[in-house]
Amino acid sequence: LHATKNPFDRIYQIRRIADGELRWVRGFGKFVLGKDGKPIQLAGSVADVTERRQMEQQVREMAEVNQTIIDTSMIGIITYLANSGNCVMANQAAATILGTTVDQLEKTSFLTLEPWQQSGLLPMAQDTVTSGETRRGEFHLEATAFGKDTWIEVIAARFTSRSQLHLLLMFEDTTN
Repeated sequence: LHATKNPFDRIYQIRRIADGELRWVRGFGKFVLGKDGKPIQLAGSVADVTERRQMEQQVREMAEVNQTIIDTSMIGIITYLANSGNCVMANQAAATILGTTVDQLEKTSFLTLEPWQQSGLLPMAQDTVTSGETRRGEFHLEATAFGKDTWIEVIAARFTSRSQLHLLLMFEDTTN
């Protein structure tokens, strides 16, 4: 007897005989073949993964809720990788407040933005990343990197995602 070189690993739905409930199971293993090359035995296991599937669905739904909040917020929201300063994500409100596009924002690094250095926003952002403490402040961005003169009230916070530190900025236009 010898085993095939192609093990299987599949998730599928079954109806439990005892109570008729639909469950998700993960089956994995391999076929054992006879001398004639035909399967004679299945070696593997089956595990009920219903709860995991339900939790994964809840995570997907929460991610969708969070993305909707970010996309429709009137508050500017930008996240950056802490080590490189590169923008990870920016919403439309941030682009509007700063007088640019989301695409342009997502090509920036907060470490090299001149208005951040001139206004004092850069040291606050760096302190937030270093200390992990949430910071608040109001800053005058004279001629933003995109040519707009604006005052913004900022909340900066540090968070970890995928084992990397990030900087979160939430801000609103207080020019008027």
